[in-house]
Amino acid sequence: VLEGILILSLTYLYDGRNLIGGILFAILLNLKHIYLYLAPVYFIYLLKSYCIEKGFKLNIVNLAKLGSAVIAVFAISFAPFLDLDQLKQILSRLFPFQRGLVHAYWAPNFWALYCFADKVLGFVLRKHSSASTTSGVVQETVFDVLPKIPPILTIALILAVHLPLLYKVFRTNSKNQVFLYGAIGSFIFFMFGFHVHEKAILIPLSLLQLIQTRNITLSKLAFLMSLNAGISLFPLLPEPTETLIKYLLCCVFHVVYYAVLVELWKHKNNKFSFKWFEAVMILGLIAVALFYSIGHPLIFKNRLPFVPLMLHSVASASINVYVLGHLFKQLFVETF
Repeated sequence: VLEGILILSLTYLYDGRNLIGGILFAILLNLKHIYLYLAPVYFIYLLKSYCIEKGFKLNIVNLAKLGSAVIAVFAISFAPFLDLDQLKQILSRLFPFQRGLVHAYWAPNFWALYCFADKVLGFVLRKHSSASTTSGVVQETVFDVLPKIPPILTIALILAVHLPLLYKVFRTNSKNQVFLYGAIGSFIFFMFGFHVHEKAILIPLSLLQLIQTRNITLSKLAFLMSLNAGISLFPLLPEPTETLIKYLLCCVFHVVYYAVLVELWKHKNNKFSFKWFEAVMILGLIAVALFYSIGHPLIFKNRLPFVPLMLHSVASASINVYVLGHLFKQLFVETF
């Protein structure tokens, strides 16, 4: 339902009905705060397309309409909680910075690579903390060697990586690219956010898949991101009774998905295939998944339980870095 509201909101922007699109997004934010991931993109896009006229003249009427509508949505949502103590409690639950930089199972983002680098350095230098990132407990993250990452640093990094995207949104402000804007913006938050949940990858993935047929590169990135997202979520279904069904569903879906894309681009006189290093990434990801479910239990039994989880996170994070980089390339280099 929430993804449907997001897609409906972006569709209104695509159709040029910016006020309705903005109101729907304000409603969405009050239903689930994770959609703050798209707030910078929405703010800059609506500012330029709805509130600024040609010649950079501010349209006061449109600004007042949009601002009052958004304020009204938030006022209705928060009116029952005007008691100050309740508002504090809401904010503390919405932004649980005390839980640490990463989950017990690292989301496959930049911080998974940072944690892995810390583990490698800790092993080499023989330093290890009892409250480390591999303790399996949700708590304040303590690194063995590398510096602690405060929430404000992740926010600064998110804004820094956002700058090229927001520049492009403001400069080009193309309604044909609103879904790409949203996919990249939400992906940046996933990659650099504080205490990100691994399921948050589904937001940029769903938006990317809606535009994947615009060119063959987007199709490849969407498929790669889909396979990576599916396998990265395998550890959330850890029971042996769940192993067969998760592998079967993921395999059947992506075999059909691949076949459809091959046939689609064949009709457009183009060949859908991956470069050799992309194929290596895919095979490596599958190997990590098989090691998690089969190899590790057979070889290590109950020892080193975090190793396969760590490999999952690092392999998936590496692919996500690759996909994000190529999405930026699509934004600035490719035209569609």
